[in-house]
Amino acid sequence: MPAATTESWAGGCDPGRPYNPAEMTTEEDVAHVARQLARPHFRSANTQQERSNVQHERIEVAARELDGVSDRLEAAAKALRESI
Repeated sequence: MPAATTESWAGGCDPGRPYNPAEMTTEEDVAHVARQLARPHFRSANTQQERSNVQHERIEVAARELDGVSDRLEAAAKALRESI
């Protein structure tokens, strides 16, 4: 019989119960293995989402800065026209 590890069981099983495939149903074991295989994909998706959020924030900051530059440029153009 395989030794139990400190890994949690999957699905609706008790998360504090040690992972021991000998005591699991086939469905529980398959669910556990599927979760183990999916973890890197979830981590990658989370990292991509974080990068996307940072990029979105940078775009918003740049848009606000551009709006300010546009306002200053319009004011300078107006002042120049009035001085002529």
